[in-house]
Amino acid sequence: MPLSEAQPDALANIYAKSLFELAEAKGGRATIEACLAELEDILELARANPKFGELLSSRALPAAARAASLERIFKDRVSDLTYKFLQVLNDKDR
Repeated sequence: MPLSEAQPDALANIYAKSLFELAEAKGGRATIEACLAELEDILELARANPKFGELLSSRALPAAARAASLERIFKDRVSDLTYKFLQVLNDKDR
């Protein structure tokens, strides 16, 4: 299923809550809002560019290759918190 069509599930809620708590601890509301904006931008990019969405969600691509792609694409373009969150999702095949 393409990333842009994925439905939230119980595990997704756990990841979201964990990210929220980390963002709150690292900088409060401003950090939460910044992280949310970055994730919304990434989701919009996945919706606008199906091949990008496939890259993020494909299990045909090994996790290490996806991790390298995430690093090239996002490492210096999003906050450290958002980047590390994306890598955790990748590491856990989410």
